[in-house]
Amino acid sequence: MEVTDTPWMPPQVWRRAWVDGMDQWEPWWKESYRLIQNVLRGLIIQGAHGWRDYEVGATIRPTLAVAAGIGARVQGMRRYYALLLVEGGKV
Repeated sequence: MEVTDTPWMPPQVWRRAWVDGMDQWEPWWKESYRLIQNVLRGLIIQGAHGWRDYEVGATIRPTLAVAAGIGARVQGMRRYYALLLVEGGKV
């Protein structure tokens, strides 16, 4: 995924705000969110139980991916709502 807004803080600090559950999320890629998960499902997570009335949005550009998507109300690696785009143009 590519994010057009650059974080206002240094990448090393900004990345520490996320829980990283991915195989690869490297700091040298030009996109803030180029995420790679080779087996099963991977997530990066940010937020708190106190968050209310928030919106979720992203531009997703799957490259060589079987599936890609975005989650909301994430409460761990197995509890979340997600919009998942899969092979064959299915949602």
